[in-house]
Amino acid sequence: MLDGNMINIVSHSVFRCGRALQRFDHVVLLGALCVLCGEKSALAAEAPAKVTYAEHVRPIFQQSCFACHSQDDMNSDLALDSYGAVMSGGAGGEIVAAGDPDGSRLWALVTHADSPEMPPGGDKLPDDQLALIRAWIDGGLLENAGSKPRKGPAVAVAAAPTTDNRPEGEPAMPAGVVCEPVVAPDRAAAVGAIAVSPWAPLVAIGGPQQVSLYHLHSGQLLGVLPYLEGEPLVLRFSRDGSLLLIAGGRHGAFGNAALYDVATGVRVATVGEEVDAVLAADVSPDQSLVAVGGPKKVARVYRVADGSVAYEIRKHTDWVTALEFSPDGKLLATADRAGAAYLWDARGGHEAASLSGHQEHIAAMSWRADSQMLATASEDDTVRLWTTTGTQAKSFNAHGGGVLSVDWHRDGQIVTAGRDRKLKLWDGNGKHLGDLADTPDVALVARLGFEAKLAAVGDWQGGVRIVDAAQKQVLRELTPNPPRLAVRLELAQQAAEQQRSAHEAAAAALAAAQAELAAADTALAQQREQLQKADDTAAATNRQRVAAAKQVAERVAAWRAATEAAASTADKLVAAEQQHAAAQRALAEWQVTGQPGGDAKRDELQAAVKQTGGALEQARAAAAAADRALAEAAAAKQQADNQAVAAADAHRAAAAEASARRQAEPAADRAAAQAKASASQATAADTAAALAAAEAELARATELFQAYSTARERYAQAIAAAEATAGASAEALAQREAAQAVAQQQLSEKEQQAAALAEKLAELQRQHDEAVSQSESARQAAEAAAGEVTAASAAQAAAARTAALAAARAEQFEQTEVARGNTE
Repeated sequence: MLDGNMINIVSHSVFRCGRALQRFDHVVLLGALCVLCGEKSALAAEAPAKVTYAEHVRPIFQQSCFACHSQDDMNSDLALDSYGAVMSGGAGGEIVAAGDPDGSRLWALVTHADSPEMPPGGDKLPDDQLALIRAWIDGGLLENAGSKPRKGPAVAVAAAPTTDNRPEGEPAMPAGVVCEPVVAPDRAAAVGAIAVSPWAPLVAIGGPQQVSLYHLHSGQLLGVLPYLEGEPLVLRFSRDGSLLLIAGGRHGAFGNAALYDVATGVRVATVGEEVDAVLAADVSPDQSLVAVGGPKKVARVYRVADGSVAYEIRKHTDWVTALEFSPDGKLLATADRAGAAYLWDARGGHEAASLSGHQEHIAAMSWRADSQMLATASEDDTVRLWTTTGTQAKSFNAHGGGVLSVDWHRDGQIVTAGRDRKLKLWDGNGKHLGDLADTPDVALVARLGFEAKLAAVGDWQGGVRIVDAAQKQVLRELTPNPPRLAVRLELAQQAAEQQRSAHEAAAAALAAAQAELAAADTALAQQREQLQKADDTAAATNRQRVAAAKQVAERVAAWRAATEAAASTADKLVAAEQQHAAAQRALAEWQVTGQPGGDAKRDELQAAVKQTGGALEQARAAAAAADRALAEAAAAKQQADNQAVAAADAHRAAAAEASARRQAEPAADRAAAQAKASASQATAADTAAALAAAEAELARATELFQAYSTARERYAQAIAAAEATAGASAEALAQREAAQAVAQQQLSEKEQQAAALAEKLAELQRQHDEAVSQSESARQAAEAAAGEVTAASAAQAAAARTAALAAARAEQFEQTEVARGNTE
């Protein structure tokens, strides 16, 4: 079995497979004709009848319908006189759907189940004619006996849209999609095609021959979708996000549109073979129609089921540059380079309204989620808002130089981009909410993410930026040209090794910084211990200084008291000396004056001398004691002063030492060490995160490269098995054809015998009857052989289809690999 990735690789060569299947169908048809040639009359009734337009249906139309529906008289723009006209339908669109009579409008009209009835004003067509028409539609709308049946409607792509087009289950995200790019150019081209899933964090970016799928939040590459037809010029997610439409081609040469399953990356449908690149495209909400437009001034709407044209819009007079289905699927809006815009009935292509107002090229358009308003962006600098009746509701100048992109998000906000290199946000009434970002060159396309929190913008230089709409900051840049997986793996290995070395160096630096911080902590602790000791010494000396000062004060007080006492005793001594001298003088004068008063006076005077002499001695003793006390007090005071000076000196020295130690404290060194350690730790954390990211990228790159290599091997094995099966089936078919040839030869011989016997019927009736019986037996044998050949042919057809598909896949894979190789 081939997985989705391998189917996707070969999807571009399906047309070659289809041609191969046609060739094998012709082989089967020829084999059947060989069986039928033997006895036409007997087998014709057994074969299913082929109802064709030329042989069966046109005569009915000629008899009953040409009067109103021919090339000369086309009521409702419908002609039935040619096969091509019938297939084109009328004013209401197609009238027949291959394999689906009940879904064909023609059947409803001719059976009078709908109006206007055909033929008008009369009875229905006869039942046998109705049966032929129904059989013709049911049989695939054959034009003639040699035609191939048209394909009936497919249901794999069709979807039943919900009210808001929300998917019923989880929104589609790529899973296991190949991430190997088709090409890997060195320089990016201008990015004009970006799409964001309406329900999931997924952004698609167009590049040369490929579309890259990224996770909107993480920026991780989730897959690469090949578009070998050329350049993807238009990207659109289906309204439920399950499909991605890629349209574009080669300018002036070819264009088409392709639908991819988002989850598997498999191309599920391709429509259109335009003669120029597709410039505008969209898929209808029910995924049944794809509309495309381009330089040929025609908007063409294709059925997804079989690739047929549903209708064309030829009213534009210049390149069709923008188109979009309304979210409810009822209207299709188209616009051109001349500034004209129209609304059309999405099912039949009837004009619903004309939008007149723009003066220059309309570059983009976007519907409001309720389908009641359309925004158009033009090179005339304006964005205009229109009602579904064609009335202009609002016009506002958005970008100087021209508006190139507009996206109306379902939450009501509008994002635009233009030639002024700005990404802008608006509310639904055209009020400017702010500029989200500037781009280095002309901003070509802008889209809001599914939650309207992020925006993606692409510019002329090939840059794609993801912008935070609230913070107005660019979060990351994405490339439309991711590197090849081998290159990515090599770069991831180099980055991982560099980050590993950087992390190891950061870890070593962190260890050294932590050791330095530990040493600084130890030194700081020691220094603080010494400082504490110095502080304690200073405190002790301060206490001693205070005590010494107190003692000095006490000694000074004692010295002062002693001084006062010495002064007092000195005064007393002087007084005693004066009294003693006075007593002596009085005795001397008594003696000189003749000793008046006699002995009594003498005794009195001598007693006075003796008394004052004693008092003098006492005063002298007291003065001497006071002098000694003063001397002692002075000595004590001096000693206290000396001790105070010594205590003060000791305190000053201790305080100075403490101050010096405090000033010499290595706190600054420790702070520097702490800062260095913190910085080293932050660097180590950053390098660890970078290393983890690099190792994650390495693991992712390794996983993607191994998955791609495994897919290639599995693909080669599947192709070989398919080729072997096809060879065995071809051999079996050859054997059955040989057996059928023998049976046919026997049938021919029996027929010849029957003819010879018939000539002798009159004479040899019995022999004729026997020969007829033998012929009947031979016919039955031939029928049995024909059945075997039919079964063998069916088996061969299946084998042929398998072989053709395998060949197509092999060729496409080779083309893709060649395309990759040419860019390496």
